[in-house]
Amino acid sequence: MNTQLMPAENTLMQAKEAITALIPVESFNKFRTFIASASLDNPELNNATHASITRAFIDCANIGLMPDGQEATIVTRKDNKTNTIVATFQPMVKGVVRVINKSPEIKSFHVKAVYEGDDFQMWSDETGDHFKLNPAFGVDRSDKSITLFYASAVLANGTVIIEVMTRAQVDKHMACAKQPYIWKAWYSEMGIKTIIHRILKRLPVSNPEIVQGLEHSLDLDLNKAPEPSEKLLETCSDDKFKENSATWKALIVSGKKDVNGLIATLKTKTRLTDEQKLEIASWELVEAEYMEESA
Repeated sequence: MNTQLMPAENTLMQAKEAITALIPVESFNKFRTFIASASLDNPELNNATHASITRAFIDCANIGLMPDGQEATIVTRKDNKTNTIVATFQPMVKGVVRVINKSPEIKSFHVKAVYEGDDFQMWSDETGDHFKLNPAFGVDRSDKSITLFYASAVLANGTVIIEVMTRAQVDKHMACAKQPYIWKAWYSEMGIKTIIHRILKRLPVSNPEIVQGLEHSLDLDLNKAPEPSEKLLETCSDDKFKENSATWKALIVSGKKDVNGLIATLKTKTRLTDEQKLEIASWELVEAEYMEESA
């Protein structure tokens, strides 16, 4: 019986310790099953660069989604500059909504497309923003009939946050797409991702890595220039990482910082490589062993 692993699954197993620092072992086993299936459905996944596919796995696990094609997926594209296949993590609408609804600061979250014939009303008064949607029945529900997209969130304190984008506004984003064919095939899905991207900037979440991860993945399809702050940040050199690793590692081992919190802090000061993030993630295992020995 041939038990040789496909390259994508083999890369996942190499990163097992780092990923199981982010998700439970039982979740990792499900994660592995989905990757094994995806590598058969999309053979190019096995040709992706080691760094890109490792980063995609970690991003997916860090946010807490499964690459099952419903919550999230790992897609591939050719990098013409390096002539290599690059893998990237892409959250699906179902997964994004699930992550947002899991946040303790969010009581409920909804996002939808509105079609011709639907009665959508939005107004503001002294109590805040409000909206009402009365969907029409028996009308065309194809992409060409979409008039606008909206997203609404009710916070734990009762505050309502609403974002609305007209079709014309969403089409401006589509015009900047790196891969227009994705929009043509999945217009409603991409439109919903776009309105989610906008409302995310206004939502409070307990883990900033969730917002950063989702915004990064939603930005991948846009020809968007990096923010000025991103241009100014230098990549952390191997020497600098080694020089500071003992101090950073002590923060995790002592329980003062977790992996996500430390990486989020460091990302405001320097640009970490995928290998450096993997190394930081492995320190959480050291913390667990230390706690067991102390017990």
